[in-house]
Amino acid sequence: MREMPFSLSVPAAEIYRDASLADEHVLIQGIFDCVAEEKDGLVLLDFKTDNIHGRFKGGFEEAEPVLRKRYEVQLALYSRALETILKKKVKAQYLYFFDGGHLLEIQS
Repeated sequence: MREMPFSLSVPAAEIYRDASLADEHVLIQGIFDCVAEEKDGLVLLDFKTDNIHGRFKGGFEEAEPVLRKRYEVQLALYSRALETILKKKVKAQYLYFFDGGHLLEIQS
């Protein structure tokens, strides 16, 4: 599946640590760039256009921890949405960076 839009309502307390939001919800909207279904679960692949080589002197090795931290929450929410919508387990999550063709697995 490619470019599949989605929406998911999540309790605000799961995203924000503010106790006053306990009864509020946050609407998460996005587009699954690419989802592959395998026998033992789904593989989520999200495409990224971040500048890596012009921004990080150490290339992808220097950028990796920054990019991982930047996108791990997004992929966790996308995986949750995908599992909720398709009723199937996400077994792997990846980011693909066009700048350099780098593939980064994100553990949930």
